Amino acid sequence: MVTLVNRAKVNTSTLGSGAITLGSAVDGYQTFSAAGVVNGNVVRYVIEDGTGWEIGTGTYTATGSTLTRTVIESSNGGAAISLGGDATVFVGLLASDILQANQTITLSGDATGSGTTSIVVTVADDSHNHIIGNVDGLQTALDGKAGYDQGASSTGYFSVSVGTTAQRPTASLGMVRYNTTRGCFEGYTGSGWVNMSPIDFDDMGSII
Repeated sequence: MVTLVNRAKVNTSTLGSGAITLGSAVDGYQTFSAAGVVNGNVVRYVIEDGTGWEIGTGTYTATGSTLTRTVIESSNGGAAISLGGDATVFVGLLASDILQANQTITLSGDATGSGTTSIVVTVADDSHNHIIGNVDGLQTALDGKAGYDQGASSTGYFSVSVGTTAQRPTASLGMVRYNTTRGCFEGYTGSGWVNMSPIDFDDMGSII
């Protein structure tokens, strides 16, 4: 990620197409270090030398106040321009560095989807332990995976994880799940998994 600072524009007496030695600030501006660029920071730079120009990415070195040059665009067909000893360099941005209207954003991983001004999000069924604000419906999408009916009606329900004995998670005290191998609900007490439904009843309340 590039570093962005305010009003950093300097003179340079550098010759040729190599790394730049940064000089004094242009009147009304400040040096890179005074603007907050520190050793090792990567910045987008713009060089102006007469009618020649160059846009690129550079790494700042505090000792000697130098900046490397990786060219992105230039008046020299995309190659580094040869500096004549009286150029200026300033910190800038590329158009691609800024999120613009109708720019598509694509999500991946547990949360997938894409969109422009709004994003439709799909959350994978195996997503857990998300803490997130309701931004563009993300929290709503996550709540839809929670497996419970928040209503207080008699038809409400609460779902727990279902799996075999071999699929038990790394246990911690208080876990509850339905074990399809044992055919019962089980809970972890801290010392082992115990059957939480030792007696089965049918819908009429009779012991099976």
